Amino acid sequence: MEYTLVRSRRKTLCVQIDAQGQVIVRAPQRCPRRYIDQFVAEKQGWITEHQAQVLHTLAQRETFAFQTGDVFSFCGWALRVKLAPGMKPCIHGGTLYLPNGNIQAVQGPLLKLLSRTAQPWLKERLDHWAAVMGIEYQELKSSTAATRWGSCTRDGVIRISAYLLMAPEADIDYVLVHELAHRRVFAHNRDFWALVETYLPDWRGRRADLKQVERRLRAQGFGK
Repeated sequence: MEYTLVRSRRKTLCVQIDAQGQVIVRAPQRCPRRYIDQFVAEKQGWITEHQAQVLHTLAQRETFAFQTGDVFSFCGWALRVKLAPGMKPCIHGGTLYLPNGNIQAVQGPLLKLLSRTAQPWLKERLDHWAAVMGIEYQELKSSTAATRWGSCTRDGVIRISAYLLMAPEADIDYVLVHELAHRRVFAHNRDFWALVETYLPDWRGRRADLKQVERRLRAQGFGK
C-alpha cells in the first residue's frame, strides 16, 4: 500500500487519511522502515475502510448542488432554498436565495452573509451563557475557519466559525460554552471538561452530533 511518510520528533506511529484520501503515516525520526511497513500492513483494513469513506465524500462534493425547495439549516432555523441566477446570496422571509446550487462556487459570499445575519443572535446566546457561567469575555468575532468551530484567546476574544452556524442550536450552544470555559481553564484537561459538564451534562452527545454536521457540510461542498 502506498503512503506518504512524515518523520518528526514524535514517539509513536500513527496513520491518517487526509482530505484527498491520501494515506499519511507519521513516525519517529529513527523508526526503521520495515517496522513502519509492518504497522501499515496491520492497519490495512482500517485504512481501506476510511479511505473509501473519504473518496465517497469527495465524489459527493463534485456532484452535490442545492435545488429550489431544499432545506438549509441556519442557527437551528430551516430556510428554504431558492435558486436565483444573477443574485448575490441573501436571506429574506425564511428563504435563502442562491445564485448557484454548487456551494463551492458561492461559498465565500454565503459565509459572509451567514456571519453578518447571525451576529446579533449569536451575541445574545454568548451573553446568555456568559451570565449563566459567571464568566466574562472581551469580544465576539466571526471566522471562516473550516477546521475549528470556535476558539478563545487568553485575553478573551472568542471567534466562532461561520460553518458552525449551519449546525443545530444545541450544538452551537455547546461550542459557546466550550469557548467560555477556556476563560477559566485554558487546557483541555479534567478540570476543563468537568466545568463544561456542569452546564451541559450532555456535551458528549452534542460533540458527536457536530461530527455528523461536519460530514454533512463536507459532502455538500463546504470547506476546502
